[in-house]
Amino acid sequence: MPIPSNQGIRLCQEQYIGTLLKRFECEELRTATTPLDQHSKSILEAELGDNDVANDKPFRELIGGLLYIAICTRPDILFSVNFLSRYTSRYGNDHWKACTRILRYLKGTSKMSIHYQAMAKTEERLFTEYVDSSHANEVDTRRSSAGHIAMFGGGPVMFRGTKAKCVSLSSCELNSLQ
Repeated sequence: MPIPSNQGIRLCQEQYIGTLLKRFECEELRTATTPLDQHSKSILEAELGDNDVANDKPFRELIGGLLYIAICTRPDILFSVNFLSRYTSRYGNDHWKACTRILRYLKGTSKMSIHYQAMAKTEERLFTEYVDSSHANEVDTRRSSAGHIAMFGGGPVMFRGTKAKCVSLSSCELNSLQ
């Protein structure tokens, strides 16, 4: 919901985050400092056994709610949600725990917002873009990931994360292929 001020506009989804926490019964969980544990990625990419499947959990609904938050106001969770959304057809208990970790992170950072300044400083009036990529970070396919964010007026106007369509020999080659 936009909150107008004489200094610009602030976009915040604190109320929607609270609704998601209540809907998925995560209100009482402790907060997390990061949206995704760096060591859990290889566990999540492993093949699921029949005992690991968690079809009784509302995983798809939670991914949908998290995607809405990521696209509207929280680019900081975009990579994590995008990564977990790859498993909506076959997910396990570890995937569910990773999703609730994102909710725990959002619980601790629910007051974070995007602020577009009306009269931005000179350097914030400029269009700025940040790009980062990884090299062969997908364990099974050896494909790379890349992301970029464009800033204007002190806030993001466009952000994107992608997985490479082919295997590259370096992160420079990855950026030229996309």
